[in-house]
Amino acid sequence: MLHLESNGSNFQVSKPNFTPKSNLPTIDISHMNACNGLLCLIGSDKYYNFYVCNLILGEFITIQPPYKDRQRGSFWGLGYSTMMDPYKVLQSYYPIAESNNRYVTAEIYIIATGSWRSIGNAPIDIVALPLNAFLNDALHWFSCTPNGTEFIYTFGFNSERFGSPPSARSFSRRS
Repeated sequence: MLHLESNGSNFQVSKPNFTPKSNLPTIDISHMNACNGLLCLIGSDKYYNFYVCNLILGEFITIQPPYKDRQRGSFWGLGYSTMMDPYKVLQSYYPIAESNNRYVTAEIYIIATGSWRSIGNAPIDIVALPLNAFLNDALHWFSCTPNGTEFIYTFGFNSERFGSPPSARSFSRRS
């Protein structure tokens, strides 16, 4: 990042000096993702909070997951809805940790209102890498099953629906 200052035909370029504030979370980070310059951090323990950080300003908010006999699933992330404006945190979980019922459920935390809302069942997430990307109003992540099948899932923050990106075959070549 550079700071450009002009005075008529004279230009001066300097590097801004950012002084990080010491009040950012200092947890053992196991996962993170970014959206529009904000970072979403989470620790390795299933009971860790989410932290949405603005590193430039040295500010963050803490989002406590509403765990009640739940086991965190393996996908989550920060995103933004261009149609509705708010930033949202998506998380998956297994409803009852001790149950043999292993269906995955998802919920959304809307930062503007400070509340969680269930969005129903989610794709099975046997193994998901701790990487995801926010692109075109959707969170994308890679998952694979025990038999080695690989799949890319998406979650649209405007529609609040799960899906998959179009395959390469669905794109037509233009002459």
